Amino acid sequence: MGLDIRAYKNMKKVENAERDAFGELENDDLLEIYQDVIGYTEQEFKGRTKGLEAGVYEYKESFGFRAGGYIRYTLFRQTLEKIVSNSQLYEFLMFSDCEGYIGSVVSKKLAKDFKDLEVIAKEKLDENDFETFMNFKSAFELASENGCVEFY
Repeated sequence: MGLDIRAYKNMKKVENAERDAFGELENDDLLEIYQDVIGYTEQEFKGRTKGLEAGVYEYKESFGFRAGGYIRYTLFRQTLEKIVSNSQLYEFLMFSDCEGYIGSVVSKKLAKDFKDLEVIAKEKLDENDFETFMNFKSAFELASENGCVEFY
């Protein structure tokens, strides 16, 4: 078990998406955002889903990666905490390690934070952590364009 990440760019809501007999989406290239996950995210991490609402979406582009097992991911975030200043990456560091969405509004802020920290991250992080750092940077850059980042 571990944490997987998928970022989506230029999402557009789809009305009346086709479903099979079990209620699953017929088209694998669509994203379904569930209200219960948005509700959980907002209850525990206020403001992270700003701009998102439940529904089915098509998207222009996506990017996914495995952030690691839960222990490795926790250690990665603890290492990042040592190189940030002020409120850099706050919305990321203080977020779920298993499920939720970060909308485009917060993704724009985080994309800037990751960009601003890239040089110091390259100096301070080991090779595996820097690769994870760059994957998150790419994910938030993509999602900042009317998209979201999904943690699952």
